[in-house]
Amino acid sequence: MSEKSERLLKIYSRLKRGPVTIEVIKNWAKTNDIKVSERTFYRDLKDLESSLMMDGERIVVSEGEKNKKTWKIEYNGSQNKLTEFDINSYLLFRNFMPLPVVLSRQQSLDNIESLFYATYSKSRFEDFVTVAENQIVGSHFYEVADMVSYNKVLEDSIWSIQNKREMRIKNIAFDYTSISSEVAFPLTLMPLQLLYHRGVVHLAGFAVVNDNFKLIILGLDQIKKYKLTNKMFQNQKLLDLLKENW
Repeated sequence: MSEKSERLLKIYSRLKRGPVTIEVIKNWAKTNDIKVSERTFYRDLKDLESSLMMDGERIVVSEGEKNKKTWKIEYNGSQNKLTEFDINSYLLFRNFMPLPVVLSRQQSLDNIESLFYATYSKSRFEDFVTVAENQIVGSHFYEVADMVSYNKVLEDSIWSIQNKREMRIKNIAFDYTSISSEVAFPLTLMPLQLLYHRGVVHLAGFAVVNDNFKLIILGLDQIKKYKLTNKMFQNQKLLDLLKENW
């Protein structure tokens, strides 16, 4: 087998795991000791795009901002159905596991993601992963051996974040994060992100305090009484503000 054919097979195997940009391919190549130019990768991807003849598969190329291209395999025969709960379960599992576990089981996680991607290739599964990067985050700081999941609060928090719905936090039990004395409960929280930090899952968002947006971070086990609402809020400016506060 020629060097190019071997390289094309490796790139095809990488595409089977999920969509790529040229930056993703270059980073992947470094970890796999593949040393060719960026221009060569463009030619390889173009060759795969025009010549891939696998039954039930085709390579789709899309352009984003500043003409940034994304290559992905789209599957025609996807039949299995996954619920939103299934997808959230995977994203929580991947992002909230301690870093040593993630690193030691990377191949298994890649296999799981390949299954999800194949199932949702036409529904842009990659968009779920992009959302996860902003809304479900693990710092891996001060890891502890055990982590307790609080399923009801956790699922309700995910629902509120994804649907941009306010939460009414009625009462908390204690304080992980040194909440300012000007913050009083009950309060209305605009939830933006789940954060795993120091072995605890936190809910981060903003509340209006003294006519200003105040960043509020609560451990899920702090939240003792709350109510979901159907009142929507615009989250993009608040997400930008959240990045400024980190």
